[in-house]
This record gives sequence, C-alpha cells and structure tokens, in this order.
Amino acid sequence: MKESSVEVAGGADASIDCRILFSQNDSQLAVTWYFLPSPPPADATPLQILRAGYSGLLEYGAEFSSPAQRSRFLSQRVSGEAFQLRILSASPRDQGGYHCLVQEWRWLGDSWHSLGEGQSGRTSLRLRLPESELHLEQANHSISAREGEEVTLGCLLQDTLVPTARLSATWFRGEEGGRPRALLTLRHDGSIEYPQEGLAGRLQLRRPTAGDFSLTLGGVEVGDTGLYHCQLQEWQQRDKGEWALQAWASSGYTQLTAIPRGKCPAGRGCLPLAFWGGRTCKGAHLAGCWGG
Repeated sequence: MKESSVEVAGGADASIDCRILFSQNDSQLAVTWYFLPSPPPADATPLQILRAGYSGLLEYGAEFSSPAQRSRFLSQRVSGEAFQLRILSASPRDQGGYHCLVQEWRWLGDSWHSLGEGQSGRTSLRLRLPESELHLEQANHSISAREGEEVTLGCLLQDTLVPTARLSATWFRGEEGGRPRALLTLRHDGSIEYPQEGLAGRLQLRRPTAGDFSLTLGGVEVGDTGLYHCQLQEWQQRDKGEWALQAWASSGYTQLTAIPRGKCPAGRGCLPLAFWGGRTCKGAHLAGCWGG
C-alpha cells in the first residue's frame, strides 16, 4: 500500500483522498476513515473518525462524535472511484496518519451481502506552523484535590498581543502513554466547544485577565485524575476576511490526582475523624469538634 503526505498551512482546510481500483457496477460502497496521531502513543490503535455507510448514513467514532468534531471532519464521494475526507481549519492536534477502509456490498435476494474490503495506504498530514511562538508558563506542576472539591489549573500567557489579534484556547487531559483528549475549546470568535459533553457543566474559563486562560474544574471525580495542559493559538484576519494562524504554544503539564472520599492525600497526615454525641470530632482526643 502506497503512503503519501499532505501539507497545509495551520488553520487551512485539508483533504485526504481515498481511491478505489475496482468495484462492480451494481454494488454499493461504504467507507470508514481512521486516524493515528503523530507521534503515536505507545500501543496505539487507529481511531475511527467516521463511517459513511452504503445508505449514506454517517457514524462518527467516540473521539470525533462531539458537534464540534462532526462539523470539522466531512466525508464525500467526489467520483465513482474516489472518496475524500475534508478536515476544516486543521490544527496541530490533527497532524498524523490517515487511511480509509472501503467495503463493497451487493443486494442479493432479500439482504445486503459483503463482497470484500480494501484498505488504503497511510496519508500523513503535516501543518506548516508559524515560526513565531507564544510564551506560556512551561513549569510542570502536581496538585491533588478531594472528590467533590473545585480545582483551578493555570494557563497564563506571558506575551502582549497586538489589538487586532485574537486567541483560541484548548484544554487537554491525558494519561501516561495515551492520547490527550480535548476537554474545552474557546475559539477565536468567542464561542466555546465541549468535545466531551458530559463535562460541560463542570468546566469554566474564568478569564480574570485577557491573558489568563486558567481552567476551573468543579465537582472533582476520581476519573479526573490525569495530565492536563493548555494550548493557545494566535489568529489574525486577512484582507479577504479569512482568519490565519500566526503563532501557537502549549503550556507545561499539571498532574491532577483526585482523592476518593474518606482517603487522605499522601504526605498530608490527615487526622482521624470520630463521631461523638451527634458532633463530628477530629483528633485522637476528640478535640476540635463541630456540630454535625
């Protein structure tokens, strides 16, 4: 299988082609698109972007099922022998390898039957990113929070931008050896996207200053444990009204450890709790009681 590459400017649209060598005239084709980020995490398997069935029904993979992702990854049949994946406003996290899997189907008797399938070679997508970089804090941090608490993760821009520039910000969470997953994106037009819709009610960008993109996570859960970082992008509007990526940068990492209820963070030396006469007491001698 032949491999190829596509290179576009950051923020521009990208197209990945998938060509069919042979199919029967009376058959129908279904195409599934896959993505493997670059560099790939350890033991990574390609992620399903979407499947366009022979009936025209689209099914998006779990990593690409949010409204924001569905609006950016589009599949179309451009001819009888070719499919195309369109990636709108390609960003650095879209860099990696793409391939398609085409299945041929035919109606026989009273049901559809698979006649076979074929897989393309990998197409590597690369972005021409600006040479200039934004400056973010690069120090790594480690914090812990009890289950149910609120925690704020820092992301502070250290540059002064020109008045015509606009910023977009994306927060990611990942696990060691795994691919970071986007949690929240503030676009340069001011709209906010939540790729993981279940987190929308617990995430907030407070923005106390123009360069502060710190993320507040409410109601911490054990599953929130992981490595967090933010990515900022600077955009400028061109003469034709199009927005062009001018600079970008990623912050250092913050390791968040969520402590289950009833457990103490390592090294904090929690005092035991006891109950006495309807009051909650802390310490071996039941000192420091308060009403419960």
